[in-house]
Amino acid sequence: MEDLVIHVKSKDIRLGIVCPIYLPKYGGSPRHAYEVLSRLIRVFNDISLLPSSDTFLVLNDEGDKEQVLKVADQYRKLGFEVPEVFNDLLGKFRIMSYVEKARNVITLGLSKKLSNEYSRINKKFDILFDPIFNDLDIIMLSKKLSNGKYGFTHQNTLTSRYLIGRLWKYLRYSWPALSLYGLAIQVPPSIMNMHMKRLMRIYGKPRFVALLNKGQVEALGIDEWGVPYFILNPANAVNPELLNHRGVGKDDYLVFYARMHPEKGIFELPKIIKILRDEYDGDVKLKVMGAFPNDGVRRVFFGLVRRYGVENNIEYLGFVSEEEKHEIVAKAKVLIYPSHSDWFPLVILESLALGTPVVAYDIPGPKSVFSDLPGVLFVREFDVRGFALMVAHVLENYDYYLRLMHDEELLDFIRLHTSWDLVAKQVVDLIKKFSVE
Repeated sequence: MEDLVIHVKSKDIRLGIVCPIYLPKYGGSPRHAYEVLSRLIRVFNDISLLPSSDTFLVLNDEGDKEQVLKVADQYRKLGFEVPEVFNDLLGKFRIMSYVEKARNVITLGLSKKLSNEYSRINKKFDILFDPIFNDLDIIMLSKKLSNGKYGFTHQNTLTSRYLIGRLWKYLRYSWPALSLYGLAIQVPPSIMNMHMKRLMRIYGKPRFVALLNKGQVEALGIDEWGVPYFILNPANAVNPELLNHRGVGKDDYLVFYARMHPEKGIFELPKIIKILRDEYDGDVKLKVMGAFPNDGVRRVFFGLVRRYGVENNIEYLGFVSEEEKHEIVAKAKVLIYPSHSDWFPLVILESLALGTPVVAYDIPGPKSVFSDLPGVLFVREFDVRGFALMVAHVLENYDYYLRLMHDEELLDFIRLHTSWDLVAKQVVDLIKKFSVE
């Protein structure tokens, strides 16, 4: 299926990509962006990449800066024109404190600075595109660089409307590590929503918005934007080779993998395992994979592991290679995924492709995508005990749930989602359509 992207170069469209470039540890959104962009370069003859402000805002140290430069060079090798001014700006950039990052949310100072710098590269585009939409730079640049024409794939909660809901959820999933900073970072999506509306009045609305699932429409209030939106189908993909890992046999452990961030439910993992150990299986094992965002979150997580006495039940493997990750997930009995923030998690899609059933919270994104599929079971969000009991239910009826991994409806869904070319082709068609309208 990988030959479905049109490989004939589109010589007439000058395409500008405005988006953050992240390190691989930042999860599914950067992976989606890379897979799509690496295919756009096959189609569009004149394509530039302008790394946006969130590239800088997520940096923690000088080592991160070096890694981002390597990612930029990877895009250059693919054929993207990345302006040298980006390297200069990154080299001079001083890592921001939490206070400075909070101030930037209010002032958009970094976005304004980058907009001024990129406006001087003396290049115009027929349309701008952002495959992530995690900052507002594309709106600010559109009038100067593309005569107001731009579109994006909305992968994040950047413009979430419900501040009170976000604060309440944060208090619940981060209670062991509450901080003023943690509370503060729940505010930016609502501030950004106000900024976005203001900037769209000044610079114009996007020509199109691509979404990952139907759940985003209501949660983000897309209908109120008054712009054409399109739900990608498929919106994500996995390597078809993952299917080759099926049938390797199951070992006696559960698995969790994601960014080791509180919003992924990591602080609930020790309690879930404690309930399973005490009420179902004293020898229950959980393998955990992923990178912590900072030492503070790491300390809180392992503090909870000790508090609940599950040191012998949880094994932390760190950030592992793709091949090792796939082998571990394929042999696991169940993926437990108590995430509080996702639109279309590649984690669940990969687990299903590898033949491993999933238990997850019933938040809008995953439920919108996976609720009709066999082998994915949803539990009311924050119901930790219900979550543990659902995992126990799957284990008690494991032969049944393992057979569901071969259900034809599930296999058809997985086959549809094994081609990044199909994902990219939809984006290509949108860019071509709206670059000339």
